[in-house]
Amino acid sequence: MQALKNGSRYLRDGVMRTHLQSNDGASAVVADHGAHLLSWRPAGSGEALFLSSTSGYGGSAAIRGGVPVIFPQFGALGSGQRHGFARNTGWRFLGATLDDHGAARAAWVLQQTATPGAAMPVDADALPGFRLICEIHLAGTGIDIGLTIMNTSTQAWSCQAALHTYLRVDALEASRIDGLQEAPYLDQTRAPAGSALPGVAQTFQDATPLGFAAEVDRIYLAAPSPVLLQDGCRRLDVRLTGFPDMVVWNPGQAKAAALADLHAGGFRQFVCIEAAAIAQPIALAAGENWHGVQSLRLVGN
Repeated sequence: MQALKNGSRYLRDGVMRTHLQSNDGASAVVADHGAHLLSWRPAGSGEALFLSSTSGYGGSAAIRGGVPVIFPQFGALGSGQRHGFARNTGWRFLGATLDDHGAARAAWVLQQTATPGAAMPVDADALPGFRLICEIHLAGTGIDIGLTIMNTSTQAWSCQAALHTYLRVDALEASRIDGLQEAPYLDQTRAPAGSALPGVAQTFQDATPLGFAAEVDRIYLAAPSPVLLQDGCRRLDVRLTGFPDMVVWNPGQAKAAALADLHAGGFRQFVCIEAAAIAQPIALAAGENWHGVQSLRLVGN
């Protein structure tokens, strides 16, 4: 099979994909469905993202793994579908390039259409005009995932957003996140069913790195940045720009068993570290924009 070049487009599992590759050998694959980053291979290293082998693709399915784009609500904290419609809607590919330094860049756009409901989920019509742009910048051992949210309507509105990043680990039990010590967080494992975030008690992490002996589902408020995911001898630096919160999630064995799109034992192969704006929704006046970036960099392998 001929090697794919930067910007190569191909259809697989019913969704159109784009292959990105920098001049130094880093690569990524992004699906038009959800502007969903499916794969990231830092230069000189193996796959850094987790993708379930039993995930659905296309239609109303959200892809399990990679980096889903969450908009306009997080989880069930809104009147629309869980985690919003952006992750299971087709985005429009804007193109891929190599910059003067040999880094790969690409972008996708999702926007409210002139005809209510046209090619968009029904609950998108409840939100006044919007335009989302997802941008990928790839080079060396790092990748930047940028999300821009634009209010294209004549009235103010607010939203939540997140990059639901599944990071591959060799052994969940041996994985640790350093940098969150003593940081405030909301523990969603202790929240009453259907509760709103303000009703969830805030607590503080202890003075040790975060491990994964059981289910973890935390929203860190005004999150520290960077944090370091340590997986054996491999270390991954995670930085947030613009996103105030950070979600750390792993479903644990019991909840993982109930997820039909997660293959058996898959929960032991990932840790989610998510750039997010949840506790304080993003408020945009007419014509205003918001921009956030999650930066990942392999610093040890």
